Amino acid sequence: MLSSRAAAANSERPPGATVLIVSPVLPWPALAGKHIDIAGHVTSLQDGGARVVVVVLRELSDEFVKRVHAGTFPAETRLVPRTGRYGPPAPDCVEGLQRVIDDVRPDIVWCEHADTVPLVSEVQLRGAELWWRPQNFELGQHFEKARPGFRWTAESRIGALWTWLPSRTGRRIHAAEQAMFRTADRIFFISNRDRQTMSALYGNREGMFWLPPRLPSVAVPVKPAKVRLDVVYVANNYSSPTQLDGAERLLDEIIPRIEAAAPGKFRFHLVGRGSERLDARFPASLVVTHGFVDDLSALLRDMDVSCIPVSIGWGLKIKMAEALSAGLPVLASPVAFQSLPPAPGAFSACEDAEAYVRALLALRDPDERRQMADAGTQAWARWCREGESRLFEELARVCREGGRLDRTG
Repeated sequence: MLSSRAAAANSERPPGATVLIVSPVLPWPALAGKHIDIAGHVTSLQDGGARVVVVVLRELSDEFVKRVHAGTFPAETRLVPRTGRYGPPAPDCVEGLQRVIDDVRPDIVWCEHADTVPLVSEVQLRGAELWWRPQNFELGQHFEKARPGFRWTAESRIGALWTWLPSRTGRRIHAAEQAMFRTADRIFFISNRDRQTMSALYGNREGMFWLPPRLPSVAVPVKPAKVRLDVVYVANNYSSPTQLDGAERLLDEIIPRIEAAAPGKFRFHLVGRGSERLDARFPASLVVTHGFVDDLSALLRDMDVSCIPVSIGWGLKIKMAEALSAGLPVLASPVAFQSLPPAPGAFSACEDAEAYVRALLALRDPDERRQMADAGTQAWARWCREGESRLFEELARVCREGGRLDRTG
């Protein structure tokens, strides 16, 4: 199903490649990080002249089908029953995806997660190229979550790690990511760090690029001098160990120190499902919990600083990227910024709570906030231009080499 907006845009373009996106979710409305990333791919591919069809892998329900056919998602959508993550795919899932491929005859099959490797390996692509978008380096994240304190490095090797963490899930993730590298025509990583680390593990090869997420356009103004600066921490939900970790560091380590150093000069905002259940030791004048927010853009416009003290996680922190893109100064752990190339002045990497305190105090100066905000937006815009330019070049290559006219298998 094609929305009127997408249909009108496509009617004005010369024929381009047909891209079939295999997605674990319907990325609409685009609120959570994964949804935002996938919805951005739809828009970018359409801007590159492609016809986009999205296959959503999930259990079908009347409510879900009604959402798909409500006419709000700007791409054709097909539904295929969900298969288990990383395990052998169910026959009806294989048959459903094959029917879609045979009907759509795509030039490119674009898979949004390495856990679809077992499924895609069971279907005939009919001559289509196979492109992957791993949402993160999941094997590294699996190990780090299972063994607190462990950090994957470029020198980490599988053989030694299995000795202390025999894991069926870990082995399946490893096999899937390895097969993704072996079978892909192109891989578009969400994180520069993921690209570098996975290449070191699975082998460097041609056709691997960093494609930053395409984000909604939001502009956060730098406010003049304020009595209290508003500092925001955004999480999709606070049941995730990664996102809860950042909130707990903020509550336990950073807020008490900054309040002792500069009483009454900062107010902290925790946003996302479950934030309202967090520790209520602080007065509302110091810590505000918002729960789920319908219009995050409106809230961000009232903020002055984004603080993201997470200590685990791969991929790219979408909330960090949103803040950079919008012109909100960002303070975060070095782990959060490892997904990005060096960009002097664009953000502040804080090793410990005292570093956060120093950075926050420096940002009391509106000129300091403006300089960091400008550097952050410029760096993010440059990375996005470079990533989309590479994506468009690859789409053009597919069209030059024949496109769907040659997909007759």
